[in-house]
Parts: sequence; C-alpha cells; structure tokens
Amino acid sequence: MKYWAKLSGMNEKIQKVTYQDNERIVYEVPKYELIGTHTARRSFATNAYLAGMPTLLIMSITGHTKIEMLMKYICVGNRELAEQAANHPFFQ
Repeated sequence: MKYWAKLSGMNEKIQKVTYQDNERIVYEVPKYELIGTHTARRSFATNAYLAGMPTLLIMSITGHTKIEMLMKYICVGNRELAEQAANHPFFQ
C-alpha cells in the first residue's frame, strides 16, 4: 500500500504525534508512510456506506462481526449524513 501511495504522489508531510514518558513528540513523515491495509479497509467501509450499501453486506466484506465495530470504521460527518438524509426516498 505504501509503495502505491508513494507512486501516486502522496508525498506531503503530515505531522505525527507520539508520547514517550509523558513527553509529547511531534515529527513529520510523508503521507504515504501512514497508509496501509487498515486505511484501505476503513476507506472501503466509509465509501460503501455513503454509496448506500447495506451495513450487513459491508460487514460480510470487511469481516466485521459486530455492527458497533463496523461503525467505528465508518468515518461520516454531519454533512455527509445530511446529504444522505436529503437524498433518501423517505424524504422525497
């Protein structure tokens, strides 16, 4: 994943924060260094959810066994939720 992200040009510097002995350490890394299979799994879950895929189907693809765990993967803000509600047939 990191290889393909680097090739795609995801080179901007991102601040990463860690803690060691209660000391906050901030350093910069290229964005591609932070991308892995977990990123792909999370992105898929979010994009599938926003596309209207049923959560049970998303769970069967991602391997989640509990809806609570899946919902931690889905990163949806208030704007996306409002757009989904506005476009849902119930509100048409």
